[in-house]
Amino acid sequence: MSRPIVLVAWLRAGRVRLGAASGAGRARKSDGLILHDRVLEPDEMDRLSRQLPIVTLAGYATPTTANVHGDHRAGMQALARHLIRDHGYPTLAYLGGYADSPDSIERREVLAAEAAAAGATLDSGPGWQGYYFASGGAKVINRLLAAGRALPRAIVCANDQTALGVISAELLPGLGRRPDPRRAALDHRAGRHGHRDQLRARHAARRGGRLAPR
Repeated sequence: MSRPIVLVAWLRAGRVRLGAASGAGRARKSDGLILHDRVLEPDEMDRLSRQLPIVTLAGYATPTTANVHGDHRAGMQALARHLIRDHGYPTLAYLGGYADSPDSIERREVLAAEAAAAGATLDSGPGWQGYYFASGGAKVINRLLAAGRALPRAIVCANDQTALGVISAELLPGLGRRPDPRRAALDHRAGRHGHRDQLRARHAARRGGRLAPR
């Protein structure tokens, strides 16, 4: 029996970094790979997947790979309806992950459809573009506040790390405004574990010194 090799891959600053067992050469010694969204370029994925089994998390299935995809639609619909109908917030924003992330794109599209159907206003696009890290969420909010932009009543974030960045930016001293607790994080477990994600967002808000709405 061959010795198992674990390949750990992650994204940082838009570049792929491989840890533990680095490089495609050592990856080919594995029995298979589980890779997150956008870890490999499409041509690299196609070439490697013809040599060993590959399962991607998020992203899209290809003829030579399997794909595990969360039910983002159900989670985002429930979250949007909660914010718009239950709380009555007329203005929302979506602070996304990477611009080409399939998960982030799908979440934004569902949120936009729900907002349009309810007559609510949704801010999104390049001005609300993060990259799944807390620093990305903080940069977006700091840039908007510095430009004198009023924030919407609720900000839906692509994941929990982005939401923590939003919270930290709003709590910085000297901004001259009370932080608004209506911030929600939804990660890749949306839908199936949507209630758990709402609790995580509330707990994050409490750690920031305030209570999120129930």
